[in-house]
Amino acid sequence: MKPTGRAVAAAATALAQSYHSYKDMDCQALVERAVRNAGGSMDYRGSNHMARSVAWLGTIENAQAEGKLKPGELLFIHEEDESGLPAQYQGDGLGDFSHVGLYVGENALTDTDKHGKRRECDVVHSSQSMGRVCGSTLKNGWTHVGLAKEIDCGIEVPDGVSLSQEIAQAEADGKTSETFIAIQ
Repeated sequence: MKPTGRAVAAAATALAQSYHSYKDMDCQALVERAVRNAGGSMDYRGSNHMARSVAWLGTIENAQAEGKLKPGELLFIHEEDESGLPAQYQGDGLGDFSHVGLYVGENALTDTDKHGKRRECDVVHSSQSMGRVCGSTLKNGWTHVGLAKEIDCGIEVPDGVSLSQEIAQAEADGKTSETFIAIQ
C-alpha cells in the first residue's frame, strides 16, 4: 500500500526537526527514508533516477496551475549545465536533476537559513551546503515537481504512461524533448 502524501510530508518534517547530517542522509536517502517512515517503499540511484521514474514531471508553475503541487510531491532542481550528469542519462534530452526534496505544505516547518535567520518553510531536503536535513522554500532554486509512483497524493495519473512515452508524444506533436520539461 502506498503512503499518502500527507504522511510522507509529516515524516519528512519530523526528520528535519531531529538532527540528521548530510553525510548520514543525502537528498535521495532523505526522500526514501520519509517514504519508508510513512509505511511505503522506495529505492533509487539518485535524483536523476528519481526524476526519470516519476509518473508526471513538470515545472513548479505548471504543477501549481494544474493542482499537482501537494504535500508529499517530489521537488527537483534542474541544472542547465549537464557537466555533472551521470553518463547513463546523457543524451536523453531531460538534463540534470541535481537535487531532490519533498514539498511538505505551505509554511509547514520553521527552520533557520544559512545565516541563522528563522523562516517558514514548505520544503524539506538534505542540504550539502547546510550540512543537514533542513527546511527550505520553493523560491530556493526548486524548478520541477514530480509525482512519485510510490506516494499517493490523490492525483490521478493514467496507468502505463511513462515519462518516456510522454516525451515521445511531445516530440510527435513537434515539441523537442529539450523543451518538454519546460512545457509540462
